[in-house]
Amino acid sequence: MAPIDDIIKDLKSRNPGEHFILREVAKKYEVNYLTLGRRWRGLELIRYITKLIKRGLPPTREIIRNFLSKIYIILKWTTAMDRVRYLANSELKYRFYFELLHRKITEYYLKA
Repeated sequence: MAPIDDIIKDLKSRNPGEHFILREVAKKYEVNYLTLGRRWRGLELIRYITKLIKRGLPPTREIIRNFLSKIYIILKWTTAMDRVRYLANSELKYRFYFELLHRKITEYYLKA
């Protein structure tokens, strides 16, 4: 079994609604997170289609397209957010923030 299959098995065994970040899981298992993400989104699509079929709703191209567009928007949004978070994490910015905070505390005579 390929390493990515072991990871998918691990992800499937988690409780429904349990939060995890694919990038961190990929790093833990030392696999490419893009490959893991594609595989995981493919499985989500299969589960979604299976759920529709069990409900008696044949999945149309439009339904599948809408589902995939939601996944893509979420992926794009979280990737951009990760980038902003990464760029914000610098010693200089923290120092400026706490210096500003200190100036405002003294300026307005606030007590801790």
